[in-house]
Amino acid sequence: MTSNRSHERNVVSPWSPGLRTFLLVFVVLLLAAPLPASAQARTGAGLITGRVVTAGQQPTPVRRAIVTLGGDAGSRSVITNDDGVFVFEALPAGRFTLTVSKPAFLSAAYGATRPGRPGTAISLAAGQVIRDVVITIARGAVITGTVRDRNGDPVPGARMAVTSVDAAAPDPLTPPPISSDVMTDDRGVYRAYGLAPGTYVIAAGRPGNGIATEPMEMLSSGEMDAAFRAAAQSTGQAGPLAAARSTSASNRAAPTAAHRDYAYTGIFYPGTADPAQATTVTVAAGEERAGVDITYAPVPTATVEGIVTSPFGPLPSVRVGLGEPLRVPVPGFVRAAPLLTKSPGPDGRFTFSGVVPGQYTVSAQAVPGGPAIVRTASGVTMIQSNPTPENLAAPVLWARTPIVVDGEDISGVTLALQPAPRINGRVTFDAVSATPPTKLDGRVSLTPLTPEEMRTATPTGGGVGVVGGPTPPVTTTVGEDGTFSFRGVLPGTYIADATVPAAANGWWLRSAMLDGRDLLDAPLTIAGGESDMNGLVLTFTDRHTEVTGRLQTPAGAPATDYYVVVFTTDRTMWRADGRRLAFARPGSDGTFVIRDLPPGGYYLAALTDLDPRDWKRADLLDQVVPASLHIAIAEGGHVVQNLQIAK
Repeated sequence: MTSNRSHERNVVSPWSPGLRTFLLVFVVLLLAAPLPASAQARTGAGLITGRVVTAGQQPTPVRRAIVTLGGDAGSRSVITNDDGVFVFEALPAGRFTLTVSKPAFLSAAYGATRPGRPGTAISLAAGQVIRDVVITIARGAVITGTVRDRNGDPVPGARMAVTSVDAAAPDPLTPPPISSDVMTDDRGVYRAYGLAPGTYVIAAGRPGNGIATEPMEMLSSGEMDAAFRAAAQSTGQAGPLAAARSTSASNRAAPTAAHRDYAYTGIFYPGTADPAQATTVTVAAGEERAGVDITYAPVPTATVEGIVTSPFGPLPSVRVGLGEPLRVPVPGFVRAAPLLTKSPGPDGRFTFSGVVPGQYTVSAQAVPGGPAIVRTASGVTMIQSNPTPENLAAPVLWARTPIVVDGEDISGVTLALQPAPRINGRVTFDAVSATPPTKLDGRVSLTPLTPEEMRTATPTGGGVGVVGGPTPPVTTTVGEDGTFSFRGVLPGTYIADATVPAAANGWWLRSAMLDGRDLLDAPLTIAGGESDMNGLVLTFTDRHTEVTGRLQTPAGAPATDYYVVVFTTDRTMWRADGRRLAFARPGSDGTFVIRDLPPGGYYLAALTDLDPRDWKRADLLDQVVPASLHIAIAEGGHVVQNLQIAK
């Protein structure tokens, strides 16, 4: 029997051209009913068999593909035979997923609407045999081209990186970014294959380790000719190389402003060391894009000079870093410039040489665990020791400023150190049936929200380090009594998280409250100049929430080729990082489960497709709301909501 809340509307038309297309499915609310008995524990042995075939109008078997079966009992893999057939035997009852991979093809999951999407779980009863499972995989796109030097000669052995720009915006629904690491052959030709449709950044690294060399002098053609003429006329014992050096030096006895040192570094398509100026390449499914050629040549370097100051006078325990903010995902071996770090001199002055063109951040921070600033009754003093309670109580000082390097030397960079705020808190447990641990250990983290912020956050003894590559969240340890302290947090926007051994025993992190707001829902922004913050409370609970049900066709059969989405009715929480937006693919029996959503009001809808880059957009969710069902999730509540596709 259907309720009077059924939706009788036409199917919504595709979204505007600026959005990727998926179709909203109108559903009919059904009476809550128990889940199928197959969800109960059973004994027996089952079998799943099927074939892997190519995508297209004329599918062909795919031999030697790796098929992986996953489930609660672990995972196992088999290889398809010449007919593309695979078999999994002796399976217990349960829910299983199937994924397929093969070089040059896009990995795919059984039941997925397209590569990179989640698949459909197979519900297997005890002793059940499921045959004729068909998994379709498509060939990946190809990007190919030639790397030449500035004279037009091929560059063999150059390390290439073809990386999806979507890697700069990770999402739980997005598969790991496809990055192809290849090398040019003797003709300077590279070929990156097995790429998913999308937009890519292409970079060439120096043959060998691909890292920028030390600065080097480059002679002009005139200087080279003069050097060889001098070598030919030399009658002394000095060889041609020595003559060349002396002649070139004499020719440049009065250096000009135009003279620069050069360095080899990563070069982005079509021929720039600055990733901000790289030209991206977009490929469609199965497309082969040729002619993506790169001109590889050394680039002019510059010197960056500056000084570090502090309210406490010169500090010997300071480290200065110069690095690029992350604008595009670039593998480290072809980074446009290496990360540079050093300690300034006794007067606070520092110099970086060999800096290639690009946009940089110059940062400074007092080194945690080194000589620390300690407040005493007589004032501020310095101590020289390993970490001690006094060291750990010392403030973390930081400074940061952006610069642009274009081949010309830069001087007068001033980094004025200031204290970073501490954040102190504790971990608590809200128990219903489980017993909270008497002693705690674990870690609490503050995760930067943007790739740029992630590059400037380094976990160092509960504080944040100087500029680095992509890094884990800022972390600190939890004491046995449940207390923790972030020694100092640099400017940025963060969300909180925690891991404790107790969490493995049925607990989940419900809230992270600071000054009346939940940092799991409302990110913490540190702008600089804030005072220390106390009272951050992270609460674990054993009160799990659950939204479950079954999605059916109008005829009552399981509807598996859909996505069930749940998102909060609070529009202020429609963020890409939000935890109140979740999805599930129904299993082969149509059942779906979404767990551990925070209590509150939610919308429930079914979609024919789901693009992780779009579905959390506020303008898209606004269009989904009118055709959604409204549900309420209580603390520890279990909502059973069956759905039926409208005719």
